[in-house]
Amino acid sequence: MLQLDVPTGADWSNQDVPYSFDDTASVSGGFDRVGYCLETTSGSGTQWVWADMEAFTDDPGRLGLPTRPGQITRQRVDDLNVASNVPDVRTGTGIPGYLEMWPNSYEKTVSDQIAGASSAAYDADDVPSPGFYGSFQVHSVGADPDSIAA
Repeated sequence: MLQLDVPTGADWSNQDVPYSFDDTASVSGGFDRVGYCLETTSGSGTQWVWADMEAFTDDPGRLGLPTRPGQITRQRVDDLNVASNVPDVRTGTGIPGYLEMWPNSYEKTVSDQIAGASSAAYDADDVPSPGFYGSFQVHSVGADPDSIAA
């Protein structure tokens, strides 16, 4: 429902993202799954990753890139499917996941929502902080808050 040619750099703070295609109005009646695809192309070829999951919101306005203060999503997601042609990306179907999306920077500290998260490395369960580079991450995690991803 949304498409964006991601530039090398952008500052969309407090602005609408200039999507090349936006048909979110067509799903205002409801949806039960959400999917994201990122594709990059370089001299060595095209790499892609796909992630879809049970809907984490019923608001189509929350599906795109967050650009305004307070647009923070930090939550577990169910029935995560991940596919990719990148060898180091762990793929799978029906796995538990964790979604982190916000418009500002983040720190390595943890909120204790994900067992095994590190306060010394950027990983799942980082904490939003003032700044402008944002976060859009999907993680596979253990089945409950006290477990670590397999």
